[in-house]
Amino acid sequence: MAAQAQYNGSIRGVVTDPQSAAIPGATVTLTNADTGQRQLSTSSNDGIYNFNALPPAHFTITVEKDGFKKKVLPQVQIIPEQLNSIYLQPEPGDVTTTVSASPIPLQT
Repeated sequence: MAAQAQYNGSIRGVVTDPQSAAIPGATVTLTNADTGQRQLSTSSNDGIYNFNALPPAHFTITVEKDGFKKKVLPQVQIIPEQLNSIYLQPEPGDVTTTVSASPIPLQT
């Protein structure tokens, strides 16, 4: 009987804005670069996301949230048998602001 070792790792991180405030509800996608297999996680109210039981491989991590630009981290390699921390900080997206104004009568 041949035995084969399996080395699994995990990724846990926090999604924050540029001021380090947590971003809840962000979609974090983990894609195995070797197999194309995808896993999804949604950040908690504290901005925390995680992926468990990951094989040793290269991954791409993508984070998306309305109001922020999509951020992609290619070729992320995890260290087997431990918790790997990856903090994600997407930039605010283009926001259009509409300002309404009423005319002010001039006094003469």
